This record gives sequence, structure tokens and C-alpha cells, in this order.
Amino acid sequence: GLNHVIRGNYRWRGSPSPCTAGSWADADDLAFTVYPLTVSTIPPTLSPVPSSFPTRTPSSQPITASVAQMAVFLGGSPMCSSYGISCDSGTLLLARGNVNGGPEQNRPNTRDGGNCDGSSGNYQSDESLERLMVRSVDGGVMMEGSTVEIVATVWAWSDGSEDYLDLYYSNSGDLSNPNWVYIETNQPSGGNEQTIVVQFDLPPGLNHVIRGNYRWRGSASPCTAGSWADADDLAFTVRPNISDNIFV
Repeated sequence: GLNHVIRGNYRWRGSPSPCTAGSWADADDLAFTVYPLTVSTIPPTLSPVPSSFPTRTPSSQPITASVAQMAVFLGGSPMCSSYGISCDSGTLLLARGNVNGGPEQNRPNTRDGGNCDGSSGNYQSDESLERLMVRSVDGGVMMEGSTVEIVATVWAWSDGSEDYLDLYYSNSGDLSNPNWVYIETNQPSGGNEQTIVVQFDLPPGLNHVIRGNYRWRGSASPCTAGSWADADDLAFTVRPNISDNIFV
């Protein structure tokens, strides 16, 4: 499994238990994610040891990984706690608030706990922000300063001409207290399911949050108070931008 939890149950006297009911007991959890184990079945090819070695120079190629992270609900929104080439909310953001026909699971899916979701209308007829994904542009691991794409899937009402998606990011490091910085606003190109793709450069910091605020009319904001508004967050971790001693 990829998602794990460790529990420590500290107690005075008594017997082993995940949860001791006692005045001096203390039980705490630590959740963490691990990489999948990939085992190669191809035996290595042995080569003769050369009498001399070629001159090596540092590689200028981006560090790549085949790990595309799928978010899990953690700390108020979908989150990828390990870095990779992408982070995808998958199906965790489907629908909006308590909209008829499809309440959004884990609503409101915001890191700061703000409820920006309206509940008017019907699912897959009226507005909803369905999915958020962030991915590297060069195919390498996402890291500080690299260019990434935000891919947002929305459900547009009518022909989409009155719907808007405001995108914000936070790199405050405190995932529960984002410092929203505006990226840009886009409109869907038509009605029903639409995809909006935006590029931006990751600022310094290892812990980031993307917010999509999808609204009917109005003006750009991290949180629109409206009957058809839907604001969702995606938290993710990136690799530090350091010089690596990698050779080719």
C-alpha cells in the first residue's frame, strides 16, 4: 500500500490497546505516503571492466521520474505529500457543495476551511469544478522554479460564456493558512465538460497549494459568495531546487 498510518498509544499501567481510556493516556497518529515498489525482472548485463574511464561532465538534463502522484484527502483538501511529475485530484472534487444530484465529497475541499460553495442548481447541468491537476512541462520532477501546467476540468452552464475560473497559488509553507496570489482568470470554451490549461512558474518553497474558484459572473476572488460558485484546493509537494552531483 502507498498510504500508511503509525499510531503510538502512551499509557500509565493498563494493557496494550490502540486507544486507552485513561486520565494519563495519549494516543497520536502519523500519516505518510511511500513510493510504489517496482521490481525489475530483467537480469543485469555484465560488461568487462575497462582499462580507463571516460571524462564525465555534469548532466544538464532535468531529473525525471515516472511517478505521477494521485492525491488523497488530507488536511482539508486533496493533497500529494510526495513530489513527482504531477499531482492529480482524480475524482475527489467532483460536484459542488450540496448541489442536487451529486454532493461534493469532503466539501468544501479548502485548506483554510472556508466554504465558498453554493448549492443551487443541478449536478452536470450547472457550474462545478470537477478536477485539478498540476504537472511539469518538461517531464521531470516538479521542483522550485520549474514551469508547470495547471489542468482544470469544469462543468460549464449553458454555453459557458458567463462562467469564469480564477486560479490562485500559495507557497506560504503553512498549508492551513494560505497566502493567495492571483495567477489568472479563464473562461471555458463551451458548455458541459471543459478543460482549462494554464502555465506558471513555481515560486520558492516546497509546499504549495493551487486554488480554483469557479463562478457564474462576478469578479476574480479566491472565494466567491454565490449560489453557483465552487472553490477547491489542491496541495502538493515539490523537490528543492539544488545542484545535484549527477553525471552522464
